[in-house]
Amino acid sequence: MDDGLQLAWLPKAVVYVCAQLAIGLVVVRSLDRAPSIRSAWFHRTAVAVSLLLLSALAARVWVQSASAFGTADALLAENVKLIALESRWGGAWRLQAYAAVAMVLCASIPRRAGWGPFTISSIVLALVMPALGHAGGSVSRHALHAFHNLGAAAWLGTVGVMTLAAWTRPRSEYGSIGAIVDRFSPMALGAAAVVAVSGVTAAWLYLGSWQALISTGYGRALLIKLVAVGIVAGCGAINWRNVRRGDPPNRTIMAVEWLAAVLVVALTAILTETEHP
Repeated sequence: MDDGLQLAWLPKAVVYVCAQLAIGLVVVRSLDRAPSIRSAWFHRTAVAVSLLLLSALAARVWVQSASAFGTADALLAENVKLIALESRWGGAWRLQAYAAVAMVLCASIPRRAGWGPFTISSIVLALVMPALGHAGGSVSRHALHAFHNLGAAAWLGTVGVMTLAAWTRPRSEYGSIGAIVDRFSPMALGAAAVVAVSGVTAAWLYLGSWQALISTGYGRALLIKLVAVGIVAGCGAINWRNVRRGDPPNRTIMAVEWLAAVLVVALTAILTETEHP
């Protein structure tokens, strides 16, 4: 297999990260009641996330074309057209592309009016994403993965945005992040519960038995993902405890939490490219 195709999961992981960050931006903006983080930062970050999302979706077309026609012919116009516009895969891909374009346009509006459509577009993106994975063709599994995506975005995406804000905003704005962390904690618990229930259900559907967690490559990758999820939850609990004591959230712990969240997303992308038992 070509080295490029061995990394076929990478653009999918970037799509997942961007989709989560988009919803995370909406959540953090709603929790920043002062507001203390400048609105221009939200707009710039939303534009950057949306453009990166579009780039990753374009890369997914190349990967799909390369797997069908070889890397040398992957960018031929007729092959790209067949993959993106005429194939069943392309039909599901276009739904994501439409949502991403809408997100770019809405994020570019330097007013509050753009946030409503941006929110709707980001939710639509999360809902249509399962069509390009193991859930494609099954309504019940699509719904299960859609709930999983929304829960993960509300949890991990918000963690990512808070981490970006903590590391990129001036110290004068940093104190407010503690208040956002405190307000986010109940939502994080609810989102984590959605992720846990939908994740366990999906794991049972795909594995069929608990022994498969150890005996199959898919199961072992899933175990590593669960460990990473535990790290995210542990770091979040530490920072929540710090905030409840009146201390600011620890930026280093937030960074570790977000890196673990990125690992969760990367493993999710790998699992969706891996044949399940």
